[in-house]
Amino acid sequence: MKGAYRETYEKIRKLPWVTNVRVVSADSRTTLEVSVTDEAIAEEELPKIALLGKGSVVTEFGKKRFELEDVFMEIVKEGVKVEP
Repeated sequence: MKGAYRETYEKIRKLPWVTNVRVVSADSRTTLEVSVTDEAIAEEELPKIALLGKGSVVTEFGKKRFELEDVFMEIVKEGVKVEP
């Protein structure tokens, strides 16, 4: 999104099915990466909430796709223990 994102961020993070909101800013755009427990509700409600934010423009909306390499690197970074 472009512009003021704070109001949208605050609304989203308070939703009961949202577990985390990560803010990533680059090139005058802000990305809100939202982790949820209920994907169906999120697909229906998040676009509505994002579009209602004052002073901001939604430039892109979608699901984050994970590559196998990214998942592997995250596991390695976290140092997952494997017990025999």
